Amino acid sequence: MEQITLLIIIACAFFGVIVALLAFLRVVPQYTRGVKLTFGRYSGLMEPGLNFIVPIVQTYELVDIRQRTIDMPPQEVMTKDNVNLKIDGVVFYNVINPKDAFLNVSDLRSQIEDKATSELKEVLSTRTMSEAYPREKTLLTN
Repeated sequence: MEQITLLIIIACAFFGVIVALLAFLRVVPQYTRGVKLTFGRYSGLMEPGLNFIVPIVQTYELVDIRQRTIDMPPQEVMTKDNVNLKIDGVVFYNVINPKDAFLNVSDLRSQIEDKATSELKEVLSTRTMSEAYPREKTLLTN
């Protein structure tokens, strides 16, 4: 009877150790990076693969680093020669610095869309109609 009780205690302890180890390990997918926070302060970047984290003390957020797109809605833009143009576009972006993208920006997608809209209006307002929309199909880049 004592052997069975001892075996049950050992099995429960082994199971408890396995559960505790699983609570400390996190998997970060290849296309993301994890921003690790210890008591709410930045404490490191989690690379893809198996990572160690202390529950309750540490938290993490995943940041997608793949290329993403934003479809810009049509914008009314006035050119230098006072011609109204309605222009839309697509913005391609990817996160290079996950730490700054997570800690310094509250809504990355919205801020990128707003920045692209203001840049589009600023660039086109300094050009004439013929400069902004040439007959040959060339890509305007700045």
